Amino acid sequence: MLSKNHTKNHTKNQSSVYIIELTVPWEAAVEEAFERKSLKYTELAADAEQRGWKAKVCPVEVGCRGFVGNSTIWACKVKPYGEPSKPSQAQQKKQADGFG
Repeated sequence: MLSKNHTKNHTKNQSSVYIIELTVPWEAAVEEAFERKSLKYTELAADAEQRGWKAKVCPVEVGCRGFVGNSTIWACKVKPYGEPSKPSQAQQKKQADGFG
């Protein structure tokens, strides 16, 4: 549960919270793990939203043999404010040169 100390004074600038849990299932169970974890935190996200937060449940799965699901790729790209990160100019140059 979110305490009142964390939720006061958020009326002008709505705060955001990402509820992220890493799960390492068998590859065949990645989709089922995503659904299970999404449902697990639905009530917590609703509680946060009632207290004025913008909440997003983000289950992240990496298969036990290294399979990386779409949720993992998304989680690696997101900035704290919820917008996907863009590569810096240096990173773009490395990618263009074949080093990134």
